[in-house]
Amino acid sequence: MPVHTKHPEVLVVGAGPSGLVLALSLIQNGVSVRIIDRNPELRAGQRGAGIMPRSMELFELLGLSKPILDIGFVTPPVKTYDLHKGLECSGTFEIAPYMEPTAAFPYLNILCLGQDHLETILRRELEEKYHCPVELGTELLSFSQEKDYVSAKLRTLDGTEQDLTFSWLLGADGARGVVRKMLGLSFLGETSNIDKIVVGDIFVEGLEQEFWHMWGDAGSTLISLRPTETPSLFNFILTGKNIDNASMSHDLDGLRDSFIRCTGAGDSVKWGKITWVSNYRPNIRMVGSFGEGRVFLAGDSAHVHSFTGGQGMNTGIQDSFNLAWKLALVQRGLASPSLLRTYTEERLPVIAEMLNQTTVLLKQTFIKKEKPSAWRRGGSLLQLGVNYRWSSVIVDEQSDDEDDYSDDEDDFPDSYGEDLGAQLRAGDRAPDAPGLLNLTLEEDRPATMKRLFELFGASYHTILVFVWDLHRCSTILKGISSSCPKGLIRTVQIVRADFGRHVEFGPFCADYTVEDTRGHAYDAYSLTEGCHAVVVRPDGFIGAIVQDNNGLRKYFHGIFGSN
Repeated sequence: MPVHTKHPEVLVVGAGPSGLVLALSLIQNGVSVRIIDRNPELRAGQRGAGIMPRSMELFELLGLSKPILDIGFVTPPVKTYDLHKGLECSGTFEIAPYMEPTAAFPYLNILCLGQDHLETILRRELEEKYHCPVELGTELLSFSQEKDYVSAKLRTLDGTEQDLTFSWLLGADGARGVVRKMLGLSFLGETSNIDKIVVGDIFVEGLEQEFWHMWGDAGSTLISLRPTETPSLFNFILTGKNIDNASMSHDLDGLRDSFIRCTGAGDSVKWGKITWVSNYRPNIRMVGSFGEGRVFLAGDSAHVHSFTGGQGMNTGIQDSFNLAWKLALVQRGLASPSLLRTYTEERLPVIAEMLNQTTVLLKQTFIKKEKPSAWRRGGSLLQLGVNYRWSSVIVDEQSDDEDDYSDDEDDFPDSYGEDLGAQLRAGDRAPDAPGLLNLTLEEDRPATMKRLFELFGASYHTILVFVWDLHRCSTILKGISSSCPKGLIRTVQIVRADFGRHVEFGPFCADYTVEDTRGHAYDAYSLTEGCHAVVVRPDGFIGAIVQDNNGLRKYFHGIFGSN
């Protein structure tokens, strides 16, 4: 007989990066979560190992940048070799040339970190800090929706069945997961005819850990060995027209023999244990909607594509950030369910452009069979230009006749932009700014320096006010203090370096008043047309750029006003 038990508010199905980030973001927003995964054991392997700069910014919002930076490393340079000629280097190139971080962009380099280790960091945070363990070996058997809840049937590792109800069900269970299929959403696209790719991890002795090593090219045979954060462990790709990928993914000795034969490295390289291997064939597919009713999707359950470009895991993380704060507001009765429509509205154009870009890279690398240097990554793939400028809940009072995001347009504006020096607009990623002297400290405490990323948070909106006059700041903030739910807004007054440090605070002063000692904040947020206030959403995107409290009320009415 099924067992009926009490339940948290949200069921997250799937404990990969997208599901784990969903759970963490929801919990930080005050929503209780149960997270399950049908696999009885943790997934091994590097898999999605490239962490893009935008993802690092989001991990900082969650408070997890340090443990990731402690073990991750910048993408190494590539050494190329001719097939069968051993370790005689034929050239070098940078897949992702190193870029010096700036004040506005503290993360500008792709970080290598195995997905298994990233998941460990995320699980540890969930379990140790929030007492929300991942339930391995627990399977979703079925679900049905009602107006106010979702009924779900689960089967745990010991075979016990549970009939439960949740306010929401979120599917992050991958392309082969059951949530999308049970929901009946389309998953349109194609399966690539590139079907001779074997991927996995192998221990190798005799190769420099400071380099990524490549033999040959995809036109004949390509062997790629990328170092990992684990000593002597390399992530490999083996592909080529004569590769029997189906048999090699099961014949580990045969796979090692292929490495020995194709590299010609002889006794100078020792090929050790293969820790995981997969026969890989790219799929390029996406849903037409990210959810229906009280069930939503994130990550690979909503979109899949080739691994070229390293966008998949990173894009799924952005899905989770976009959904979590909106769903939390609705669940807490602070926003209308209509806010959740903007999840699909904002993410679909981004995903469509991501699929376009990764498919082009796939063809360049494996169909056109260009040289390994075609693997170079950067620009829009860093995801720092991803934006929601067209979103219905974005408010921008800066005038620009060139921008027209009306519903009549056939095409969306560039949702995957890479011009990091362009004029900042509402809907863009919110820049960082270091060198902010905190003026709100008590007199007997030493002054502290802040950066904007320290003031942003995953569970509240941050209002940045750029005015000299504290009375004007008080006027801008006065109407907001009474119209926005308590605890969901943080206000920051930013004054120029020559403002002076003797500040008299009014009755509606900001939570923080900071002096922009190096001018980074005013440089990054170079507002136009008399605009003085910027609203940064919990997902680190700019929700509004406005002139005064009327503009702020307009924005927050779109978020909270119809609840």
